[in-house]
Amino acid sequence: MAKVYIYHSQNFADSMMYGKASTIWNEFIAVKAYIEGKYDFAGELEIPLFGPGVTEVEACLEHAYMRSQNIDSHWNKANPCRSTSVGDIIKIEDDLYIVGSVGFDKIS
Repeated sequence: MAKVYIYHSQNFADSMMYGKASTIWNEFIAVKAYIEGKYDFAGELEIPLFGPGVTEVEACLEHAYMRSQNIDSHWNKANPCRSTSVGDIIKIEDDLYIVGSVGFDKIS
C-alpha cells in the first residue's frame, strides 16, 4: 500500500485553468502556491500497489483521483470537501503531481 496525500487549491477558479503553457495557472504558479500554503490538505488515502502493465506511480495517481471524487457521498468522511479537480495536487512520498485536464504532471 502507498500513502497518498491530496491537496486542494484555495484558488479554485484559477487552478482549474491549469496547463503547462497557461499564464493563469502553470507548474511554476502551482508550486509557488503550494509552498506559500495556498493549498488545503484535503485528505490521505491508502492506495494498493499495482502490478505490470502500468507504473506504480501512474496507477496510484489514477486510483487516488478516482477515490477522491464525491460520487455518492463525501470521499473523506472525517473532513468533507470537494472532489479533486484540475489544478489540485497529489503527493506520493516526496513527489508532487498536479492534476491536468488529461493525466498528471510531476511538479517536484
